[in-house]
Amino acid sequence: MRMKSIHPWLLAGLALFHGSALAKESAFFAPPAGSVRIEEATSSIPNDARALVIVDVRLHSLIAPALHEYVSAAAGRRKFRIAVLPIPGLDDCPPPKLREALQAWHAVRPGIEGILFVGNIKLPSFFMPRPDIHSTRLWPRFYEDLDMTPSQTIPPGTVLKDDPAAAQSWPRVAGVKTLTVREHDFDFLEHGTPLFQHLYSGGYLGMAHLLRLRQADKDVQGNPMNLREFQEILTGDPFADAK
Repeated sequence: MRMKSIHPWLLAGLALFHGSALAKESAFFAPPAGSVRIEEATSSIPNDARALVIVDVRLHSLIAPALHEYVSAAAGRRKFRIAVLPIPGLDDCPPPKLREALQAWHAVRPGIEGILFVGNIKLPSFFMPRPDIHSTRLWPRFYEDLDMTPSQTIPPGTVLKDDPAAAQSWPRVAGVKTLTVREHDFDFLEHGTPLFQHLYSGGYLGMAHLLRLRQADKDVQGNPMNLREFQEILTGDPFADAK
C-alpha cells in the first residue's frame, strides 16, 4: 500500500536500546551538523531517509546526546535511516505552517514514512466531533493526514440550537437546548483520498475494525451526519484500536 500520509507517532513504538556507547555516525544515522530553518529543511533530509525526528533547537541543545543515542539505536534496530532535524523556533511554529512544511518535505522525499515530534510542538484544536460531544480537543490528526482539507465552518460565538427538524443537517447540537461555540481552530474535514484508504498503513486500527469502517463508509452517501460519526473516530486516540 502506498503511503498517503506522514505519521508523527510512527516512531513512538521503536525500542530504545540502553547501551553504554555514545551515539555516533553509523550506516543508518549521523548526528545533525547543525540547526536548519523549517523552510530549508528539505535539503537536510537524506534521500534514503525513511523517518525523521524534529525538535526545537533550544531543546535539542539540552538533550542531544540522549536523543542521538536513542535515534541511533532505533535506526540500527530497524535497519533504515532516521534523520534528526533541530529547527529554530519549532515549539512556537503555528500548526498550519508546520503542516505545510510536512507536505513539502513529503513531496520531495516521498520515502518518508514517519515523523517523531519531540518537545512542545503546537497542536491545533478540533471542536465538537459529534453533535452530542461538545468538547474541544487537541487534534494530532492534523499532522497525520496530509491529504485532508480541514476547515472551520462554525465561527466561535455562534449559538447552536437543538432542532429535531434539522437532525440531518450541519451544524447542529444534540443533548442541550443551546450551545455557544467555543474558540477553536477546526470543526470539519474533507478527505483528499477515499475515506480510510490509508489508515491501516500507520498501524492505528486493528484490521477487523478497519474492515468494519470501510463497509460503513459505503453507507455515508454524502450524509453530513454520518460523516460526523467517522470524524469522531478520526479525532480520537490514534492508538485506541491498535493491535
